[in-house]
Amino acid sequence: MRPGLFSRQKQDFSWSVPGLSSKKSEELSVIVFSDKGAGQAHRTDAVQNTENTGMTVFSNPCSDTSRQDNTSAFPAMIEWATATNRAIAPMEFPDALHYLMKDQKMTVEHLEETSLISTRTIIRLSNDPDYGVTREHIVALSVGLTLPPIISMELLRKAGLVMKNTMRHNTYCMILCEMYSCRIEAVNQFLVSLNIPPLTRLGAKM
Repeated sequence: MRPGLFSRQKQDFSWSVPGLSSKKSEELSVIVFSDKGAGQAHRTDAVQNTENTGMTVFSNPCSDTSRQDNTSAFPAMIEWATATNRAIAPMEFPDALHYLMKDQKMTVEHLEETSLISTRTIIRLSNDPDYGVTREHIVALSVGLTLPPIISMELLRKAGLVMKNTMRHNTYCMILCEMYSCRIEAVNQFLVSLNIPPLTRLGAKM
């Protein structure tokens, strides 16, 4: 694990999507990177707050106006993702998932909360190389673990999956690229607004 890895807080999704309300600008959630986190993944809601000393606060990347604010975080994120990709490269999918959970200090129970994948399924995914990994699993895991596209695309490759040129799969690609730091509930709401089912059975019950 890379020393000084940033901590990341989940965000509400704030694009204007049919059936999905936007928050006021002053209520936008933020992504927080801290050099004191050592890989700790904090999964609580956040609002803009620049009073945290020793932290850099970035606006919601789902907002066009905040992309420039987030640019300074990208080098650290890319450095971490590159090192992580190198570490999981020789691993099969279960070992790679186990590594990512350990890196994020994420328990099975906590990952169930952030991905809405059942604990039973997470255990199977992280232990059984013959378990049938789906695209929906990988999208939900990427949101639950806040994995940038550099990592999620590698997970797709390990699972032997590709995204086809369909509305659903292209939407999944958009989520992996643009919404991986959002809350899983917001991601599922976005999917439903496009007449696409939630990613998991637990998500469908929300």
